[in-house]
Order: sequence, then structure tokens, then C-alpha cells
Amino acid sequence: MCCQLRLVAECSRIQCIDNCRQLVLIGTMTRVYSVGLAVIRNNIATPGGNMGAWAEDALGNDAACDWISLFLRDPQLRTIGKPISAVLCARGCIPVDTACNCLAACEVIARLQGQWGLKNSYSRELDSWIESNPIVVPDALKKSADSAIDKILGPDSELAELWDEGGYNETWHDSVADLQQRIFG
Repeated sequence: MCCQLRLVAECSRIQCIDNCRQLVLIGTMTRVYSVGLAVIRNNIATPGGNMGAWAEDALGNDAACDWISLFLRDPQLRTIGKPISAVLCARGCIPVDTACNCLAACEVIARLQGQWGLKNSYSRELDSWIESNPIVVPDALKKSADSAIDKILGPDSELAELWDEGGYNETWHDSVADLQQRIFG
């Protein structure tokens, strides 16, 4: 298992043992905090904190929406390739945001080929840009995206770990499988 703590407020003298099954915090907690990928209660942090997700689709989380904003500021194939490469080059655990960014990039690949996923307010600006700016996606980028999705679904993925924390999350896995099919057009 993998995880990390990103922010802890109102705590003193915190020590983390990052084995993710049980992160032991030495310090004082005045409230329950959601920090990065863990929830802290009674000085024990457990995986499964608020990862900023509201839906199982590739664009249903804060990291993906932030990445889409970056892409729209620099809408090029190399921008799409960066998060895919980050997953493919990851050693050990793939951090949640890295995986979310990669899935967002894969969603862009699918949409560039007319393989639309869920269209909603979170995808509106991206969808409008794609409709006005057709780009041919090279086969090599599609294959890299496919391999990256395989890694995200694997045992070294914090994102898969979080979605499956309460048991196999069929909705999330189906959404990712659908995306993986759509990247090939």
C-alpha cells in the first residue's frame, strides 16, 4: 500500500511512519482532519481521506480539473504526453495526483478522436476546445496511454488503492476500462 500526508494543521510534533496501513502520528490533534490521502482520528491516520473526487470518471476530481486547465493553457501533444510519461516512469507507488492527471490526459486523447466520455460542466471548456481544434493522436501516444492505464490499475497505484479501499469499486474500474477502450478510437 502507498500513501502520503500533504498537510496537517493545528498539530505539533508530528511523526509519520509511512507504511500506509497505519500512520502513527505523535502530536496533538484538536479536530478530525482530512489530509491528502489519509484521515486523522485520535492521532492515527488511515488511508482514504478526501482526495477531491466527486465522481468515478476521469474528470471527476480536483487534480484532473487542474490538469485540464494546464492543458488548455498549452494545448499540445507533448502536454498530453507528460502525465502519461510520469506514470510510465514512476518507480514504486504512483501518487494519486499523477494517476489522476494521466487519466485526464487519456480522456483528452479519447475526446480528440470523437470518443466522448461524460460531458458536463467540468468538461465544457475542454469539449469546446476539442471541437474547434482537431488534433491527430499518434498511435505511439495511444499505446503509451494504454500502458499507463494498466499501471494505474495495478498494485502500485494509490488511486486504485483508494477507490478499492472498501472493496472492489466496480463503477470506477468500469469507467477506467471504458476510457481505456476509447483511447484507441
